[in-house]
Amino acid sequence: MERLDEIASKGDGRARVINKARVFELVRSAAGSEVVGVKYEKDGKTFTEYGPVVICTGGFGADFTKDSLLASIQEQWRTMAAWQTASRAGEQNKVNGLPFKVPPPLLELPTTNGPHCTGDGIKLAQGAGADVFDLHAVQVHPTGLVDPADPKNKVKFLAAEALRARVGGHHPQRRRRALLRRAGQARLRHDAHVAAAQGADSARAQRQVARADRVALRALRGAWTRPPSQSA
Repeated sequence: MERLDEIASKGDGRARVINKARVFELVRSAAGSEVVGVKYEKDGKTFTEYGPVVICTGGFGADFTKDSLLASIQEQWRTMAAWQTASRAGEQNKVNGLPFKVPPPLLELPTTNGPHCTGDGIKLAQGAGADVFDLHAVQVHPTGLVDPADPKNKVKFLAAEALRARVGGHHPQRRRRALLRRAGQARLRHDAHVAAAQGADSARAQRQVARADRVALRALRGAWTRPPSQSA
């Protein structure tokens, strides 16, 4: 992207970068056999660009609407081997004498995807006749952090493996809330430093990002204590 920005900044017609625009349709040839351009909206106006099209798109886990990709694959997702009684988890439940629980619908689960992950690029490609596969293979992460100030927010902050290694006994509620709040503040500082560093080769900005990450991880780890029966 930096190289592309550099070329576009020369204004010689080799490249243009258009920000804050929304592509809403892929233009197809008269025969409909190939994609030849895009239609997009910017500042309330509609534009058309012709040429080769490459779609770089992310996930769709943050779209909880009834016509979302998440809604379209959730029944197939529930048929995956991981959710059956014969799965490794199901067998382990039998050993531990625990009942097998049917997973809830995907639309009821929160996500650690960003709010921008709504599958728009995938939908565009499908609309132009592109094939997709394994959309139903959605990963479900076992742990996420709940913001005490907004517990019902469907978008969560990922609680990664470094934190799960210490899960067990809990600090008193007030102490845990303070630690999680500190972690959230560190994460916001991290995001601010990343935004400030974009487009600049700044060693200081990179150090700030790394430091904010370390502060967040220490705060998250501090929110939990290792239970006495758990080995290292």
